[in-house]
Amino acid sequence: MPKHIYEKAGKYTVGLRSHCPPETGVDSTVAELIKTEYITVSDTVTSVEGSERVLEAQVVIFPNPMADQGIISVSFPHNEVFDVKITTLLGREITIAERVRSKHEEYQIPSLPSGIYNCQVRFGNGRIISKPFIIIE
Repeated sequence: MPKHIYEKAGKYTVGLRSHCPPETGVDSTVAELIKTEYITVSDTVTSVEGSERVLEAQVVIFPNPMADQGIISVSFPHNEVFDVKITTLLGREITIAERVRSKHEEYQIPSLPSGIYNCQVRFGNGRIISKPFIIIE
């Protein structure tokens, strides 16, 4: 089965081309089928490679931008193992939670200077959801 991993959320054009060669013996009046659709990729994980189970993970940071306090909310339909980290633009990591097994958790964002940050939620299988956020004074 073909697959493609999208690096970020956005709107994409997806095309499908199907061809049935005459030697297969399939009776088809259409030698080739071409279909184009538009899809929107969100920050929700809808499947996990190498796993039979389907996840719908949600990571929400609010408010964004924030003046002094913010919350990181992580939700799954089933208990999952995950880590939560915040990284600065210079790559400094701030660990918020490690090896948590839960369906839903909320974390207070620590007091940080004004700037642009990235929140990463890493699943037990290594998959990552990243969400940027801004702190303003």
